[in-house]
Amino acid sequence: MADITSQERVISALQKLFDNTTAVDRRDKPSHGYRAFHLIVKYGDRLVEIQIRTSLQHLWAELSEKLSDKIDPALKYGGGNPSFLKLLASTSELVTDQELNELRMVNLQAHLQTRLSQYTTQRALSEEIQQLLSEVNQQVEENESSGRKVFESLRRAINLLQTSRKQ
Repeated sequence: MADITSQERVISALQKLFDNTTAVDRRDKPSHGYRAFHLIVKYGDRLVEIQIRTSLQHLWAELSEKLSDKIDPALKYGGGNPSFLKLLASTSELVTDQELNELRMVNLQAHLQTRLSQYTTQRALSEEIQQLLSEVNQQVEENESSGRKVFESLRRAINLLQTSRKQ
């Protein structure tokens, strides 16, 4: 999933597609920083778990895996070196903050779109609404830029871990 809104759309579509599902949402209550949505589906006589992650959630999980592989397997489960645990916790918080900002922007844009649709083409938008719309568009651009920076930081950290030797 590219972002949190895409993740929500996929979750909704899968829940409609399959009967008898169980949802495990680790986004609000992460497990040692791990955030994702898990949908457990009964398929025939088997249970199948579908993990639905955003790009940032996936990168964080990759970082956690690489740190566990290179440094200490206990890191995935909340154990090990406190500085690495702090790194995982802080990067998980960055991902959370970024995705909450994405949701705020989507909700704000939807609210503005609703308000704008109330105006007819004959009515001119007030300067105040035009200014607010401009500010929202600027915030969306800044949020996208921030998301790219978080994404690139996580990607660089993963690449460094892949090229380093086990300590």
